[in-house]
Amino acid sequence: MTRISNSSLSFPAALFACAAAPGAIVACGAVPPDAAVDTPASLRNRVEGIAVVATVATDYSVGALAAVDLETWATDDEIATVSSDPAVMADGGWLFVLNRYGFDTVRIYEPGVLEMPAAEFSAGDRANPQVALVCGGELFVTLHSRDYLPVYDLSSTWMVGSVDLSPFDDGDGSPEASTVVRIGEKLYVALEQFDQMNDWMPAGGRVIEVDCASRAVERVWEVGNAPTVHPYPDHDDRLIIRTGVFFDSNHGMAYDGAIRLFDITNGELSDTLVDEESLEANLGPVAATANGKAIFLSSDAAWRYTIHCLDLETGVSRSAETTDMYLASMTGNDRGEAWIAARPGPADPGAGGGIIVYDIDRCENRTSGAPVSLSMPPYSITFY
Repeated sequence: MTRISNSSLSFPAALFACAAAPGAIVACGAVPPDAAVDTPASLRNRVEGIAVVATVATDYSVGALAAVDLETWATDDEIATVSSDPAVMADGGWLFVLNRYGFDTVRIYEPGVLEMPAAEFSAGDRANPQVALVCGGELFVTLHSRDYLPVYDLSSTWMVGSVDLSPFDDGDGSPEASTVVRIGEKLYVALEQFDQMNDWMPAGGRVIEVDCASRAVERVWEVGNAPTVHPYPDHDDRLIIRTGVFFDSNHGMAYDGAIRLFDITNGELSDTLVDEESLEANLGPVAATANGKAIFLSSDAAWRYTIHCLDLETGVSRSAETTDMYLASMTGNDRGEAWIAARPGPADPGAGGGIIVYDIDRCENRTSGAPVSLSMPPYSITFY
């Protein structure tokens, strides 16, 4: 199984003390309790053992790539510019940078060569690319504002086909394809199905199974409003599904979502593990381990974010900590860690930012002293 996953004013002055000249390698913010600070001299040239981070200025004017050593948390910062709405993901031996709404391009990098992309192509005006991953040797990219899933040849970057999603269009020209999990040669794609012509109100929510070889939709399931899909490592018969929109038609908090397991063999959802109504908060992304443990995020009406720990088999959960920082994204890795991109947010524009690292099985914040800081706050994170 492959995990793909899936924001404002100023750092506190203390964090600026960590800033270095562009391209410098520094050990900044938190340091793992069991790691020395020694780090190879060129993180950007590493092809394994690093996190690649898309960072974005607090005023959303510009973004940049950074590299973080997984063992020492040393950083190699401001490597190359990206857009102010980027998503990074590594898959199939490549690094992909998706410059999203209003930029609408896909960049392909060779790991270890982060200064310049090997290729870049347009996804189409206002297409809003969400996730890129490789299946059957070809590149599939979900687009939030198109009624198809394009397929590209990796060597030429030419579009060589597509998956027709028009049967799931909810009336605004797109079913809002977003997150994806790959299991074998199948893709499980979340269709959020917002009504963009009606204040982005929910118009359904489906998960579809796509066969990579035939580029056809083989099975479809209705799973609840605005779903996202998340991998359950080493459980190739199940996905984690989070549902729910932020606001209702009166612009109040909707609290309509939940986290459930989904059995792809029989199409059945589990009983609710966590629900928004009980939390009085909107649910965010989920990162899990093969041991049945997970971290998930939530945000309340005051835009305060909470990190929760969850047992996926029993449904028992607990709140680990709450912060005024905006938790923009979270990505799990094969070390059993969840890396959380924390930024200044509306609850406290001066709250700071950085990368929060959790041991998922232990429900333990490894960066409890201070987040791993970068020149600009993190926005999206991936690993290789």
